[in-house]
Amino acid sequence: MNKHLEKFKRKIGLGARTNKFIVSIIHPYFEKDDSYLVKEATRPNIGQYDIDIFFQGKQYTLSGEVDTSSTITITFYDNDNLELFKKILSWKNDIRKSPISTRKYMYRLELTQLNTTNNKANIKFIYYNVYPKNISDITYSYNNNDSLMEFSVEFQYSNFKVF
Repeated sequence: MNKHLEKFKRKIGLGARTNKFIVSIIHPYFEKDDSYLVKEATRPNIGQYDIDIFFQGKQYTLSGEVDTSSTITITFYDNDNLELFKKILSWKNDIRKSPISTRKYMYRLELTQLNTTNNKANIKFIYYNVYPKNISDITYSYNNNDSLMEFSVEFQYSNFKVF
């Protein structure tokens, strides 16, 4: 067999998988070890602003500040009692009740990508000052008898760290 292919296969191993992840919400409504059925989580793009400088008729571009979208979207499945949906809805309602005291509604969210072979954390993103900004539509239909209810939540955050 091609030795370059063998070298590549040894280097990549099983490869990182985007379907091996855990989402944790650190908030008084959510138990520490609660697990949620998450269909998908979309981690925002991490880019960089450009600074354009014009000098003697030429344009020079310098690297600017880090540009991150300040929202993360997560699509959840829920159980028969709609426990998760009710918790997030209560959290959203708390924001209306106390818009001035952010300590009462801004919490933390963690997105952990797991190793393919041993399910240990490869990388963890911790989002700070998180709160639910938008809760998606839920379509009720008699045609959906072979699917679970799902809903997406767009969470606003102020900053994040990578571990």
